Amino acid sequence: MIEKKLRTLIIEDYLSSKQNLENIIQSNIPIIEIVGSCDSVSEGIKSVNILKPDLILLDIQIIGGNGFDVVINSTYRDFFTIIISGFEEYALEAFKISAIDYLIKPVSSKELIEAIDKINRMTTIALQYEKYDVLKEELNKKTGKIVLSACDCHIVTEIENIIRFEVHDNLTTCYLLDKRSITMAKTLKFFTEFLEKRGFFRVSNNHLVNFEYIERFNRQAHTIKMVDNIIIPISRYVISGFKSEYKSFWKIKRWV
Repeated sequence: MIEKKLRTLIIEDYLSSKQNLENIIQSNIPIIEIVGSCDSVSEGIKSVNILKPDLILLDIQIIGGNGFDVVINSTYRDFFTIIISGFEEYALEAFKISAIDYLIKPVSSKELIEAIDKINRMTTIALQYEKYDVLKEELNKKTGKIVLSACDCHIVTEIENIIRFEVHDNLTTCYLLDKRSITMAKTLKFFTEFLEKRGFFRVSNNHLVNFEYIERFNRQAHTIKMVDNIIIPISRYVISGFKSEYKSFWKIKRWV
């Protein structure tokens, strides 16, 4: 079970819906600590960056735009997201930002409890592998290797053998040159912090790629094709930084 409270931010512009969530939490989910609430995109982004919550309960249609803009534009991103919406048509967008669940208003106690249980299970799995974090860091610093840990196996590999990482349902999958892959209960942020100075770049919320294995960069479409034939769109919010890093990487390669 999760030992610490889930620090939770509610982003919802309908008072009745916000009160419903608060009542469910106070009566049924003691593990949640509500650290703040807001009703607009601008306040949502500000609150996420300041409060650094573990979880966001996010409405889609809020003041000033779209709830997804909060997730995309926040500089702090190490949180779970549960979508709370009165409409079903945003499910695909929710999938793209790796939301834990998509709940239709009015939300019931059972639905919210089940969504929190998903986070509980995922966090429990992640805690089982904390003992490997020091080993991962030391291997990374001293040998150019990294330990990739899943539920049923551990892979020690050269960093240069990693093509890319991809997030799906808050689990991160690493794809290797030898066509193996391993799915881990770690955030993409965890691997980004290790690898961003080793030729890797986070091109979107869901993708961290190795510059070495970019086969083609489409400057018009803002997409990249990797050596494993996967085409990945580059977020418009990082395209400028990507172009600069990409150019610098290949300048260095030419002189090595």
